[in-house]
Amino acid sequence: MPTTMLPPSNQSLAPLPPQTASPMPTTMLPPADQPPQTQTAPATVEISNRTIVFPATPSGDASESSVEVENRGQQVRWYLSSFAPPYVKGVDSSGDVYRATYTAFRCPRVSGILGANDKMQVPITFLPRDRGDYAQFWDLECHPVAEPQHKTRIRFQLCGTGVKVGPAAAPQEADCSLVKTEAFKTRRRPDPVADGGMTGQEEPLCRGVYAPQDHYSFPPTRVGETSTLKVNMRNNSLETHGLMFLTPKEPFHIKHSRYSLRSQRYIHLPVQFKPVVTGNHSSQLLVQTDTSGNIAIQLTGEALA
Repeated sequence: MPTTMLPPSNQSLAPLPPQTASPMPTTMLPPADQPPQTQTAPATVEISNRTIVFPATPSGDASESSVEVENRGQQVRWYLSSFAPPYVKGVDSSGDVYRATYTAFRCPRVSGILGANDKMQVPITFLPRDRGDYAQFWDLECHPVAEPQHKTRIRFQLCGTGVKVGPAAAPQEADCSLVKTEAFKTRRRPDPVADGGMTGQEEPLCRGVYAPQDHYSFPPTRVGETSTLKVNMRNNSLETHGLMFLTPKEPFHIKHSRYSLRSQRYIHLPVQFKPVVTGNHSSQLLVQTDTSGNIAIQLTGEALA
């Protein structure tokens, strides 16, 4: 299958060290405690480059790159989701690391079907709002169309540099787009150096309940048909938190209104797009938490005749 190649990215940006951490078993709704089965056989889906580097991009502008995916086996269904919020280094001269509370890397298409022995390029947009080196880990999850219980997951990293004219300065207190990671805990992974193993890695953890992705774009859907995406919510605190989901306006629908999210767990909330008229649709899914305030998730979709 022919693919459209994009211009090579700026290779001067050094990516962050690769993260090997895996999230807690996915909790589906319902039931709460049933993790998905994972495939133990070698994966037939591959990503050609697991570190995608975007060109230097002025703050407020956008640049694009793509993830090339090749399927060397049977037809599969795939999903893309961010593993953690984007982190930013070099915002100011202090050396502090910030967490971006907005979508710095956006993927307009986050699910679909890839044919047998086929390949595709999934476009991704880099949208920096400030200077600094941005990095975020994403997951590609896929399973054979006929065997949804056999799932595989590939993690890759997105890197980009935001450029801003003027002296480097820390974000103002009223600016909520960047949050200093002092509010977060760093968990040290076991370091088996003494046993002759690999060196340990530090894994930054966002505290409390949060949504790694604040925008979900549904694939083009014909009127009368239904598309489903799963909104990811995570709890990295040591306590169970209650969530309340406020129903978005039509044609977006959810079946669950409340959920109790246990410590160190995450959920995938199914959201359906059921258009009855053609055109572009948008709405907001508001998630109310008992301790972390409200979390707004933007939903968009295009309805075809």
